[in-house]
Amino acid sequence: MATVIGKDGHLISTIEHLLSAVYAYGIDNLRVIVDGDEVPVMDGSSASYCILLDEAQVVQQDVPKKVMRIKKEVIVQEGEKYVKLSPSPDLQYDFTIKFPHPAIKTQEYVLKFTKETYKKEISRARTFGFLHEVQYLRSKGLALGGSLENAIVLDEKKILNPEGLRYPDEFVRHKILDAIGDMCSYRDELYRKL
Repeated sequence: MATVIGKDGHLISTIEHLLSAVYAYGIDNLRVIVDGDEVPVMDGSSASYCILLDEAQVVQQDVPKKVMRIKKEVIVQEGEKYVKLSPSPDLQYDFTIKFPHPAIKTQEYVLKFTKETYKKEISRARTFGFLHEVQYLRSKGLALGGSLENAIVLDEKKILNPEGLRYPDEFVRHKILDAIGDMCSYRDELYRKL
């Protein structure tokens, strides 16, 4: 329920929102200091990280950048779920999600990726979870900071957040946000496999 990285026995979790924003800004050399074992979830999206990166400003460095080029189609499948990477001259994310929940159902979204489209169309999409999952996680001492202020929470029938959604298809947009961050966290492993 979160992306975790580690080295020498030290683990940091919930990195996907930060890394998603970092990727959108084209940053590939950054030091992040975290006081704890989890990156702050902020409001459940990557918008706060975008604001911080805008304030800090990106500095160009005189070092070659590693770029991953997809030369052949790659598919990873588990049951009915799959992820496919395909060669393309333009970076584009085409997502479909299906949940048996009346507030989500089937949602589709295509993002033609640029920093600006990311900020406008994706960065504000919040993470989401189901009330029964939150209750279970809390019983295990996890998700203790989770609330209606930093996640969309759904019961069996509806969204519990009084303000509703930021986008009508916020769920699929957040899955794109997560996927971008996850691709960053697995980048070195992908370089070795492709």
